[in-house]
Amino acid sequence: MLQVIISPAKQMRVARDSFAPRGIPPFPEQTEQLFHELRRIERNEGAEGLRRLWNVNDALLAQNMELLDRFEAVRDEAVLDDPAIATLVSPAVFSYVGIQYRSLAPEVLDLDALTWLQEHLWIVSGFYGCVRPFDAVEPYRLEMGARLAVDGARDLYAFWGDRIARTITAHQPITPVPNGGQTVVNLASVEYAKAVLPHL
Repeated sequence: MLQVIISPAKQMRVARDSFAPRGIPPFPEQTEQLFHELRRIERNEGAEGLRRLWNVNDALLAQNMELLDRFEAVRDEAVLDDPAIATLVSPAVFSYVGIQYRSLAPEVLDLDALTWLQEHLWIVSGFYGCVRPFDAVEPYRLEMGARLAVDGARDLYAFWGDRIARTITAHQPITPVPNGGQTVVNLASVEYAKAVLPHL
């Protein structure tokens, strides 16, 4: 079984021109927990607390605080049919904006290629843990290397532990590789690979 991991991009969008998401990321409760921790920092430390966490300039701080204000926790696939939620989410592979995603060019892939992506590609995320290409995501800012202590964990690596690696390696594609076997191809940056590779 071949699984490929890549990093997210810092810049995101809601891709309204793409097709509808096909599911949600595998850790909705943990994502909601991280969201509440970001809100706690905002309440207790104000904008400066978020600036330190995100390490951003004034323009990016305002932009990302606005994203935080708009965020709606999605814990069930059923709510993806809600028109209010549908305006906030889009498939991950269309939502991240960066050179890797432009080179991937999902908008020009045929159905077979898109099916292969969904079965074999994972985006590692500090906020979502791991995301399949067509899982519904909302724009956010939280890098895996951020110094965010939450739920007794000193940082996001400790918070996620081996959960990301276990989820990726347990995934069974619809069209499995003959003779079984399990291979994880790392195309992620060091920051994100550190959340997966040590646990394999």
